[in-house]
Amino acid sequence: MRVWREGAVHVSLNEVRTLVAKAAVGSGLPVGTAAEIGHAAAWLVAVGEDGIGASVAGLSAKKTSSGSGMAFHGPGTVDLLLSTASGTALAVESADAPVLLVGLIGQALARDGREAEVTVSAEDGASVQVRGDGVSASPDILGSAPQCPCLILTLHSGQAGTPPAAADGVLVDAADWRRLSDLAARTLVPADTSSRDRGAGAGDIDNE
Repeated sequence: MRVWREGAVHVSLNEVRTLVAKAAVGSGLPVGTAAEIGHAAAWLVAVGEDGIGASVAGLSAKKTSSGSGMAFHGPGTVDLLLSTASGTALAVESADAPVLLVGLIGQALARDGREAEVTVSAEDGASVQVRGDGVSASPDILGSAPQCPCLILTLHSGQAGTPPAAADGVLVDAADWRRLSDLAARTLVPADTSSRDRGAGAGDIDNE
């Protein structure tokens, strides 16, 4: 049973993953990209960062930039980064959702069990180290929209890491949770015969 407390809601990591993915679809992202965003949000929450707030920021930035923001291009950027040789620097201009980008990197490292870490550096000198099991400092120091900082991503060899489990769930901001729920609701159709005749029903995300 979901428990609401003074501005917070108690949820499981699976609920985070599923709701964020549905919200991403509701904001217009392809299903595959949306699933990556959901996994990134859950990874951030698991390592103690604000994955819900990062998702709201990333999806809001995407909506105001005609699909050109981190929520849209982030998964592809991470795939490109992880295909480079160790020590190669990759510049990301106008990173409108840097915390979400960190989440995408972290969940990819954890998912693949890669013996690697990534340095994410901002123009002002702030930087964080990202591994599969967490970050060296709060990714909030990298800046956020509307500043849209340029970030430098550098892949290094390192140790594999797995984020901690959150068996009892986590507390997340209730207002952000409602914003994501509103976006997710855009994927729903009226529960009537005409909708079912057109093929309405549960999809892959609903079955997770």
